[in-house]
Amino acid sequence: MRKAIIVGILVFLALVLVRMPAGIIQWFVPDGSQARVLSPEGTLWTGNGELIVQGISTGVLSWSVRPVTFLKGRVGYDLSLAGAGTDIDARLEAGLASSEGVINGTVQGAFVNRWLAPYYIELAGVFEIVEVSLTLEGRSLTELAGQLTWDGGPIRYRLSGNVHDSALPPMTADLGPGPVAVAYATGESTPLLQAALNGNGFARIGVTKYLTRILGQPWPGGDPDHAVVLEVEEQLF
Repeated sequence: MRKAIIVGILVFLALVLVRMPAGIIQWFVPDGSQARVLSPEGTLWTGNGELIVQGISTGVLSWSVRPVTFLKGRVGYDLSLAGAGTDIDARLEAGLASSEGVINGTVQGAFVNRWLAPYYIELAGVFEIVEVSLTLEGRSLTELAGQLTWDGGPIRYRLSGNVHDSALPPMTADLGPGPVAVAYATGESTPLLQAALNGNGFARIGVTKYLTRILGQPWPGGDPDHAVVLEVEEQLF
């Protein structure tokens, strides 16, 4: 009799776990997070909902649990994000101490412009995310690898109160090691942009003299092309 009761309780708990509604995913979003899922459907294990980041809709996020990760004492998901300007796939795993992910996909320039608008930058083209892997310890990004590419094209930006129109060649950004990235004109070795994410949540982006020359606004002075002549810092989290 006792054994039957225990088995019954285990079966009941298993059914509860399997049928956990997708809305429970909100419980796992940290307080103050700039991302949230609206109108989640399905279950915690397989479902979808609209992903909102910084108040902007990024598309429909779909998720499916990867049961094999349970054997490693971790929780893993296959994710996809599809919307106007986004087509991204990801594999994520999380444990008690760290989380890892691998991301591939494409993002349209028009989508990126929604985040560039506060900086008065507008561009076209398509960005491709190529096997970008990352490791998080807590909320700190500790490892980064992979590539981002952009097929280039026209760009409009504001500098010293004046609007400028220019064009940039296709670019490739090498990510890592660590939370850093360096972007080059595809096929060239002189950097155009250098970026780093600090442990305090601030991102630092440096513009080299070579990029100012390509944009038709060459930085004065005798600095070499690879030298960073302009740097900005922005808090991401």
